[in-house]
Amino acid sequence: MRNSLTTLLVLSTATMLMAQPPSRPTQPPAPVVDATPQPEDTATNMQEINVDGDCRIVVQDRGDATGRYSRPHLRPDSTICHLESIHDSRHYEERIVDGVIQRTKVHVLEQTFVLHNVSPDPVSFVVHQPVKNGWHIDSEPKPDSVFDGVASFRVVAQPGEVIRLHVGQRR
Repeated sequence: MRNSLTTLLVLSTATMLMAQPPSRPTQPPAPVVDATPQPEDTATNMQEINVDGDCRIVVQDRGDATGRYSRPHLRPDSTICHLESIHDSRHYEERIVDGVIQRTKVHVLEQTFVLHNVSPDPVSFVVHQPVKNGWHIDSEPKPDSVFDGVASFRVVAQPGEVIRLHVGQRR
């Protein structure tokens, strides 16, 4: 799973380096007050902070004079990201199908990412949540993408803003 996240982040970084930045919009983006995914063109002009499912910041430094990036590493920083409301529940759900009650055992894992923009500019947080085999994401907002067992959520935070992103999985 960690290799999938590393591959996804390296590909994302390479794509960002090759792309020419679009011209800035004439008006600043509207403030974000919830964890609603943002349009791609709004988030491309700002710093992107990648966070893994354990709320660790993905850091990638330039290692030498050639400008090649070092291998990404993970750094915990509770000022920028920490987890709240971690729940693990198991219960039965009932529904009636053709007049017969069907009971299904459900396992739900939920957690809330608390993301804090400490910079003086808007930033785009991208949370990469691993999804176990046989599980699916059951969250609002829905992930922007799911690739190779990793769901990615993008939210934009204005300077000083704290955003709570609830992520749930179920099977």
